[in-house]
Amino acid sequence: LHDALPISPSAPASLTTPRAETFETHMATFDLHRAFSSLLDVLFSANKHLQLLSPWLRSSAPSVAHRALFLSTESLRITGIMMQPYMPTKAGELMDLLGVQEGRRGWRDLGVGEGGERGMRVGGQLFPAVKVEELKEVQEKGEKMKKQRRVKVED
Repeated sequence: LHDALPISPSAPASLTTPRAETFETHMATFDLHRAFSSLLDVLFSANKHLQLLSPWLRSSAPSVAHRALFLSTESLRITGIMMQPYMPTKAGELMDLLGVQEGRRGWRDLGVGEGGERGMRVGGQLFPAVKVEELKEVQEKGEKMKKQRRVKVED
């Protein structure tokens, strides 16, 4: 069934490359919000393609799972490169988790399949879970700061 889907082997390239080019155009003109929007478009397109592949179905062939894994890791790698101007530390951590070599993290490496040989690290966490207690503590500190500012303004 999945091999009959209207998705060519080059579909991942067509889903991400035009958006990467759009990203570069927006960055060159300092149109940062549109550049970030094109970064999100890469993820949305990859998600759509992944949903079409549905590698989680019991009836999926191993080749479908392989294509899905390739698309997922390539989309994350490309997003990591595009994310560097916004979140350099997290972008670097993402590419470290994906096993992307330092020399393969530039604009010239935005194309699908341009990431070179790599091996993913298992068990890494890009954004650790926030505990409810910690969140409440941060919120309380924020409320205290707001009150202190109001008192200073009123004085």
